[in-house]
Amino acid sequence: MKAGSVAASLLKINRLPDRWNFGEPQDILRKRFHKDILRKRFHKEGYYPWIILDFIHVAERVWKAGLDFHKEGTAELEAWVSKRLLAILKGRAAHVAAGIRRSATRHGFDEQARQRIDSCADYLLKYKKNMKYNQYLNMGLPIATGVIEGACRYLVKDRMDRTAARWSLTGAEAVLRLRALRTSGDFDTYWRFHEEQEYRRHHVALYAGGQVPPIRGRANKQSQAPSSSPSGRRCLHAPTHSLHESPATHASVTLPLSNGLLPPFPTVASKKITSF
Repeated sequence: MKAGSVAASLLKINRLPDRWNFGEPQDILRKRFHKDILRKRFHKEGYYPWIILDFIHVAERVWKAGLDFHKEGTAELEAWVSKRLLAILKGRAAHVAAGIRRSATRHGFDEQARQRIDSCADYLLKYKKNMKYNQYLNMGLPIATGVIEGACRYLVKDRMDRTAARWSLTGAEAVLRLRALRTSGDFDTYWRFHEEQEYRRHHVALYAGGQVPPIRGRANKQSQAPSSSPSGRRCLHAPTHSLHESPATHASVTLPLSNGLLPPFPTVASKKITSF
């Protein structure tokens, strides 16, 4: 999905229309509508993502419900919570919700005493479609937002949220794509691909049918010996200058060699980006 689409979705979340306000605070309305807005936006772009409920939030709910059965800081409370969280991780959220309600009934809790228990059970039943943790873990998906929030801070915030920085959606997306490539260790592979595409766009595309006529024997007349480029192809350092320039101002670029052949015209060297 493009950055503009995501930004538009987030804008809808943060600026809900007044007609949606039914006497509730805006933050509650955002929580109610944000998931549906993002799902519709993703579907419109042709994506069908997994929406996963943060397991840390689930653990907090279960822990609060356990305080109605056991005292805080006891081994019994820890064992009670651990057993039910393990069941939730196995994809049995509805079973856990029913179990804690039965336990509250057997203990004879009145409506006020079992308020946190019923709240936890309602929460588990409401979001059980987003709590299929056994499937998520088998697929290698994160079930907590810590790793995602950390990536957003390092990848996005540390670069974009600088003093007096102003970004357009196009510029921000371009910088973040390069930063993501650098962070993931894929930048060198991408740069080789980028150089090949630049050669095709600005050189090969100028010839009919994309067929570049080779100049044979030119490589043998060069005084420099072929060297290896970072991509592993044999290269030759050839001077590039116009007829009106002094030889002292020659700039050297690396041209790909294929079977001892060079392109008929020197290409303009592009500057490799080293930091983002």
